[in-house]
Parts: sequence; structure tokens; C-alpha cells
Amino acid sequence: MPVGTLSLPLGSVLTGQPEVIKSTVLAAAAASVSFTFPPVYRAVQVEAFIKNDANCNKRCYLRINNDSGANYSHQAIEAYGSGVSAIRTTADSKIIIDTEFNGIGANARASLSFLVTKTTAASKAQMVAISGDDDPASIVLVLVGGQWNNTTDLMSRIDVLPSANNFAANTAITLWGYRL
Repeated sequence: MPVGTLSLPLGSVLTGQPEVIKSTVLAAAAASVSFTFPPVYRAVQVEAFIKNDANCNKRCYLRINNDSGANYSHQAIEAYGSGVSAIRTTADSKIIIDTEFNGIGANARASLSFLVTKTTAASKAQMVAISGDDDPASIVLVLVGGQWNNTTDLMSRIDVLPSANNFAANTAITLWGYRL
């Protein structure tokens, strides 16, 4: 379960127990997993166990409020074996939140956790994610920081998207919410 108290910028504090907004396990392959929720939640946390379909080398992405405009920025550090790489992207249509499956085949799995905070409509949503996959050749760890540059809306929807094709059946995702 996510943490019970979370300190945020500008002196805001989210208190109390996090609430499960929704939990889903895919019965069949799906091109995305979407959650809608009332904007009383100023922070949401996702815990996911992603199962890859037969098409590899894809990443997972986050989109907020179905906004597909160039309103996202993110930075990621990926450690794969003894190598480390970094990416930085601005003016994107989504935020990267997960590692690549690195061509390791169908039914590969990745675990993923990310937290998004947006304490006021005028603030930008801030996101931090950590993930890893079950590549048999090496340990893979990805750390990501990102933001949704919208300064007029509170969050009321998130979409978790693969970069190509589908999430396989038995992908499990839980969305937790924190109230301000």
C-alpha cells in the first residue's frame, strides 16, 4: 500500500489513508488502461504489473485528462546491466513512465510504480516513476521525472498506454488516490 502521508510543494500535505480508486486485471489484451476519478484527488499513485504481448521493445506512457497535445516533459535514467543512459523530452504528447521490454519476448513482465501530484488547477502536475523488468540477461531499472504543463485543470483521468500494440491479458493495475 502507498504511504499514508505525503508532503508536497508549497506546504500542502495530503493526509489520511490512500483510497483505492480502481483496480483492474485485464481479461484480454488492451491498447490502454484508463481511469476516471473525481478531481478531489490531488495526487494519484499507480502500482502496475505489466505483461507484454508478442510485440516487444515498447514503453509505457502516461496521459492525463486525455490531453494529447504537446504539453508534457520528462527525463529518464535507465540502468541496464553495467550501462546507464538518459533521455530528456519536452513538448511531448505523453510522459514516459516505464522501461522498454528490450526485446525479451512475449509474456515479459515489468513492475511499475508512479505518483502524480497536482495540488491546484494553476499548478503543473509533477510525476515520478520507478520501474524494472524481468530481462533474463540483466537487471533493468528506470527512474523518471515528468510534468504535465497544464495550468488550468485538476486531474480527473489518467491513461496508461503502451508505445505500440497492446498490454497482454493478466496485466494488473491499481490506482490509489490522495485527497488534499
